[in-house]
Amino acid sequence: MNHLQHSFFTLTAIFDSLEHAVLSHDEDHNILQVNPAAEEVFGYSADELIGKSIFDLLPKDCHNQQRELFLLIMNGSGVAHL
Repeated sequence: MNHLQHSFFTLTAIFDSLEHAVLSHDEDHNILQVNPAAEEVFGYSADELIGKSIFDLLPKDCHNQQRELFLLIMNGSGVAHL
């Protein structure tokens, strides 16, 4: 196993072992990766979640707030713990 493979396996292992639901997504808000806790919280398998918009999982009344948070993060601003 080379260094890159080991790093990926270690980061993936950490990601998968987190107790809280974690999703990664691209800049178009399409889900790229989910951990097992996210599968449990949202009630869908990773295969069902990957490729969907993150907004498909959020109540419509939260969409604007979430878009604002995404913009802050994409622009490098910090976000206070919510």
